[in-house]
Amino acid sequence: MVEDGEEVSWIGQTHGGHPPLMLELARQDDNVTRLFLYPAAEGFAAETRELAEWLASQAAIALENARLHHLVQRQAVTDDLTGLVNRRRFMEALGSEITRASTFGTPLSVILGDLDDFKLVNDVFGHHVGDEVLRRFAKLIENHLREVDVPGRIGGEEFAILVPDTDATGAAALAERVRRSLSEMALPLRDPRTITATFGVAQFVAGESGDDLLRRADVALYRGKSHGKNTVSVEGAAQT
Repeated sequence: MVEDGEEVSWIGQTHGGHPPLMLELARQDDNVTRLFLYPAAEGFAAETRELAEWLASQAAIALENARLHHLVQRQAVTDDLTGLVNRRRFMEALGSEITRASTFGTPLSVILGDLDDFKLVNDVFGHHVGDEVLRRFAKLIENHLREVDVPGRIGGEEFAILVPDTDATGAAALAERVRRSLSEMALPLRDPRTITATFGVAQFVAGESGDDLLRRADVALYRGKSHGKNTVSVEGAAQT
């Protein structure tokens, strides 16, 4: 079997003298998956060739169905613009991490980040530039994270980062690194203005829900907005 010009699997031995039967199994853009069937020394019988072509057609249908299923599954949990998880998937991951933190007594924090005055970028430069800024910001966030951290775009210009096994101090330090890196990020703008972001951090407190935790991070975020933006603010423990 050959995929995109490279051999990916091989079974059995070939016999010289007869060319292989080439069957196309899948095609996506310029990526083509082909199956090469090499006949025995006496060549393919007509019924064998017909059977091989029928089996290949069924395999092609199965591969396409699997690809479409994977695509639908990915679209259901992924933000199309940035490639980060969407709000639905982020909340699922947050729920799982809350269960783990509650069971093992480990710290868990959430960071919310919101690009400052982002509406001006869209108004002045157009939505295509705004979209590119969002993509670059998402990539910048990913570059600062560990494998276990979960970044998501949860709406508009608002992003969230799930930081397991990390207290509020550690999460705030991470948010600060992202904030500083943003000032150095290359932007697709036609003037020297910079893009900044404000971050809110909250650490999980036993007994609260994911919505409660996000709400406290949101309180910290908007406290930073009201104090001049381009800051990192940490919300205190939930009130009992």
